Amino acid sequence: MINRNQFFKQPSFIPIFQDYNVFSGKKIGMTGGSGILGSLLSDRLEEHNIDVIKYSGNILDNSSLREWFKSYEFDYFFHFAAVVPVKIVETNPLSSYEVNVIGCYNICKNISIFQKKTWLFMASSSHVYKPNNVINNKQPSPNSIVGPTSFYGLSKLAGEQVSIPIIDRYQLNACIGRIFSFTDKKQKPPFLVPSIIDKISKLPDNGEIIIKNANSIRDIIDAQTVIDSIFYLAKNSYNGIINIGSGKGLKISDIAKYIVKSLDRKIIILSDSFKNENSLIADIRIINKIINDGITK
Repeated sequence: MINRNQFFKQPSFIPIFQDYNVFSGKKIGMTGGSGILGSLLSDRLEEHNIDVIKYSGNILDNSSLREWFKSYEFDYFFHFAAVVPVKIVETNPLSSYEVNVIGCYNICKNISIFQKKTWLFMASSSHVYKPNNVINNKQPSPNSIVGPTSFYGLSKLAGEQVSIPIIDRYQLNACIGRIFSFTDKKQKPPFLVPSIIDKISKLPDNGEIIIKNANSIRDIIDAQTVIDSIFYLAKNSYNGIINIGSGKGLKISDIAKYIVKSLDRKIIILSDSFKNENSLIADIRIINKIINDGITK
C-alpha cells in the first residue's frame, strides 16, 4: 500500500478511493506523468496492476503527439502537463502560455480525431476565478464569473477556452477539473506549503517567520485527495467543468501554524498583512453529489 503521508485531514465527503476494478483491463493514457499529480495517479493505478501509458514528449510537437495517439485506443486519458508555478509563468510568459494553451488544443485535437470514445480529464486551476474579498467570502461555483489575476490563471482559462469548442463540436466525454490549492511531501518551493517548510527549516527554535498576506484564505488539500477526487470523476465519467477542493478555507497564517505544529517546532509566526488579501474556497456541491450519489452530468 502506498504511503499517503498527508499533511491535511481527508475531507469527510471524499473517501479514499478503492474501486480500482473500474480501470482493470482499460487503456489509460496520460501527459505530465513526471509531475506531482501525474506521478501519484499513475503510482496508485500501477500499485493495482493497471498500466498507464505516459506521453513523455513535447505536447507542442503535434506531429509526434499525432503518431503517439494513433498507436493506442484509450478508455481514459488524463492531461496534467502544464507550467504551473505562478512565478515561473511570470518569468517565462510566452513559453508557459504555449504549453498551457496550445498544449490543451493539441490534446483535444488528437483525441477528437483518434480517441473519440475515451473519457478525457483536463487539469485546470482555481486561478481562473477572481478571488473574493475576505469579508465577502463567497465560494465560486463552475458557473461563476471568471477573472484571473495572474498570467498563470489567464493561461489556464485560455486552455479551457480553446478546448471547450472542440469538446462540444465533437461531443467528447470530457471533464475540466478546476483544482484548488494542494500540497504533497514531494512538492517544492515556490508553492505555499514547501516554501513555508523551507523557511522554518532554516530557523532555530523560537525563531521568527513572517507570513505575507497572512489573512488571505485558501482551500487546501493534499495531492492524494485530489487524485481520489479525479478517480471518482473518472469512475462516473463525469462531463463538464467542476471544482476540486475541500469547500473549507484556512487563513495562510493558520496554514503556517498547522505546519509548525506538524513539524513539532517552536516558531514565532508574524503576520504581514496587505489590503489586497483575498479568499478562494471551492463550491463543492457538484463533486460532493458525484462522489456520494454517482451523478454523471
